Amino acid sequence: MTGTALTTTTVPIDPSEAATRMLAAAFSLALSHPYLGTALWVVPRIPCPGLGTVAVDAGWRLFYDPAVVANWSVAETAGVLYHEILHLLRNHADRGRITHDPRRWNLAADAEINDDLVGEKIRLPGTPVLPAQFGKPDNLTAEEYFLAIPQDSERVDAGEGTAAAPDPRSAPDPRCGPGATGIAEPWFTDATRTLAEIAGDDPVHAGLSPGHAQV
Repeated sequence: MTGTALTTTTVPIDPSEAATRMLAAAFSLALSHPYLGTALWVVPRIPCPGLGTVAVDAGWRLFYDPAVVANWSVAETAGVLYHEILHLLRNHADRGRITHDPRRWNLAADAEINDDLVGEKIRLPGTPVLPAQFGKPDNLTAEEYFLAIPQDSERVDAGEGTAAAPDPRSAPDPRCGPGATGIAEPWFTDATRTLAEIAGDDPVHAGLSPGHAQV
């Protein structure tokens, strides 16, 4: 997602509460960024308990874990929604598929997005992944950031990320979904398989290849 640490609440979650917060975030974002209006209403927001994050697929669907959304304000939820919509609008799935490295590409794509959001003073939960974490300036492309991230980057326990650090090897395992990476990773397909089967979709969603998945 945005590159922030996941924290789930121990309080029982009312799914309708999370759905209402997502809707309020969408309205807020549509008012502040009218040019996103079409994308905001075309992309369905699908609750997926246990997903552990907010993610998009290449079929332009957004999946969210109500337990995660419950920890955010409406403003933070709007920031996350903005972030995920930009993965789709910037065609990160097609651009990233050829890298065969969803983790590094997701980090690079997050950096490409987050420097713009921070510049707009958009609120995001936690501390977002930013270009400086990889020793790069703002306003470069995801492809340029991708080349700056070591191939043997050490994994750490995360879902949406952790606080930015000077060493790229301390970066998180970002989880924005195949709509950001172009690759159907097992963590995503396993969590959304039931929803996909109900909808009559192929389990890997929108024809994405499960090959080269790294978890």
